[in-house]
Amino acid sequence: MEDELILVKPSIEYEEQAINFINEVELVDTDEKIRYAGFSELQKYKDNYIEWLKKLELYKKEETLPEGKVIADTFFTVKKSDNKLVGIINIRHELNDSLYNYGGHIGYSILPSERRRGYAYKQLLLGLEYYRSIGVRRVMISCLDYNIGSAKTIEKAGGVYENTVKGEKCGQEVYYKRYWVSLKKR
Repeated sequence: MEDELILVKPSIEYEEQAINFINEVELVDTDEKIRYAGFSELQKYKDNYIEWLKKLELYKKEETLPEGKVIADTFFTVKKSDNKLVGIINIRHELNDSLYNYGGHIGYSILPSERRRGYAYKQLLLGLEYYRSIGVRRVMISCLDYNIGSAKTIEKAGGVYENTVKGEKCGQEVYYKRYWVSLKKR
């Protein structure tokens, strides 16, 4: 039987799993340029998860939004059967210049021990459905040019390649592949 995934709002209920997620990523993912993709800075709050939850609330309203940031929602992706956290996705409602050029509307990550099970694709589809529900009809998603797994996931979810742009990440020159997904009303 295939695991059904759902998006849930981060809460205190998921604190232990969230910290375990950070620890596993730190042990397994050696590429610092993509290690914390889609984390909404969770890794910076490893010792103060409650503050991270409070920070996420700031991104929900214009009046509390940090300067230079955009309205965004962050969700944990969990297996419906056992409530196990398998991923994290950051959904930005609009694009500023940096996000338009490099970051895109979506950032996401799958727990290393849960990879290669199709969860990234399922999580991305859930994210796209969320965009559809809030009225966004065109979503830009990017990945580093060498991240073949991410590129395949984006393409499978309907991403149409637009171009590759040069950028900077972690003090190094990198190239981002940019894709657009068009969403139809349901």
